[in-house]
Amino acid sequence: MGSAAARPAKSDLVRQAVLAQVEQFTLGDLAAQVPVAGPQLIKKVLAEMKQQGTVRLVGRGRGARREVVQ
Repeated sequence: MGSAAARPAKSDLVRQAVLAQVEQFTLGDLAAQVPVAGPQLIKKVLAEMKQQGTVRLVGRGRGARREVVQ
Protein backbone atom coordinates (compact mmCIF):
# COMPACT_ATOMS: atom_id res chain seq x y z
CA MET A 1 0.00 0.00 0.00
CA GLY A 2 1.27 3.49 -0.86
CA SER A 3 1.73 6.32 1.53
CA ALA A 4 -1.21 8.68 1.93
CA ALA A 5 1.22 11.59 2.27
CA ALA A 6 2.54 10.94 -1.25
CA ARG A 7 -0.67 12.18 -2.89
CA PRO A 8 -3.07 14.99 -2.07
CA ALA A 9 -6.44 14.31 -0.49
CA LYS A 10 -9.45 14.16 -2.80
CA SER A 11 -10.91 17.30 -1.25
CA ASP A 12 -7.64 19.13 -1.97
CA LEU A 13 -7.82 17.97 -5.60
CA VAL A 14 -11.36 19.37 -5.86
CA ARG A 15 -10.29 22.64 -4.23
CA GLN A 16 -7.37 23.00 -6.68
CA ALA A 17 -9.66 22.29 -9.65
CA VAL A 18 -12.12 24.95 -8.47
CA LEU A 19 -9.42 27.59 -8.01
CA ALA A 20 -8.08 26.83 -11.50
CA GLN A 21 -11.42 27.80 -13.10
CA VAL A 22 -11.38 31.04 -15.08
CA GLU A 23 -15.04 31.01 -16.14
CA GLN A 24 -18.30 29.85 -14.59
CA PHE A 25 -18.49 26.10 -14.08
CA THR A 26 -20.98 23.37 -13.15
CA LEU A 27 -20.79 20.35 -10.88
CA GLY A 28 -20.47 18.24 -14.02
CA ASP A 29 -17.43 20.22 -15.13
CA LEU A 30 -15.70 19.49 -11.83
CA ALA A 31 -16.73 15.83 -11.87
CA ALA A 32 -15.10 15.48 -15.29
CA GLN A 33 -11.91 17.18 -14.10
CA VAL A 34 -11.63 15.23 -10.84
CA PRO A 35 -13.10 11.78 -11.57
CA VAL A 36 -11.75 10.29 -8.32
CA ALA A 37 -14.03 12.59 -6.28
CA GLY A 38 -17.69 11.70 -5.91
CA PRO A 39 -20.52 14.20 -6.35
CA GLN A 40 -21.16 14.42 -2.59
CA LEU A 41 -17.52 15.34 -1.90
CA ILE A 42 -17.57 17.97 -4.65
CA LYS A 43 -20.76 19.49 -3.20
CA LYS A 44 -19.25 19.46 0.30
CA VAL A 45 -16.07 21.24 -0.81
CA LEU A 46 -18.08 23.80 -2.82
CA ALA A 47 -20.30 24.47 0.22
CA GLU A 48 -17.20 25.05 2.37
CA MET A 49 -15.71 27.38 -0.25
CA LYS A 50 -19.02 29.25 -0.57
CA GLN A 51 -19.10 29.77 3.20
CA GLN A 52 -15.53 31.13 3.05
CA GLY A 53 -16.54 33.50 0.26
CA THR A 54 -14.25 31.89 -2.33
CA VAL A 55 -17.03 30.63 -4.62
CA ARG A 56 -20.34 32.22 -5.59
CA LEU A 57 -23.44 30.43 -6.86
CA VAL A 58 -24.94 31.82 -10.08
CA GLY A 59 -28.46 30.58 -10.83
CA ARG A 60 -30.50 27.85 -9.21
CA GLY A 61 -31.51 24.29 -9.83
CA ARG A 62 -30.14 21.95 -12.44
CA GLY A 63 -28.57 24.70 -14.54
CA ALA A 64 -26.82 26.36 -11.59
CA ARG A 65 -23.28 27.50 -12.23
CA ARG A 66 -20.58 28.66 -9.89
CA GLU A 67 -17.73 31.10 -10.21
CA VAL A 68 -14.59 31.86 -8.26
CA VAL A 69 -14.80 35.22 -6.48
CA GLN A 70 -11.76 37.38 -7.24
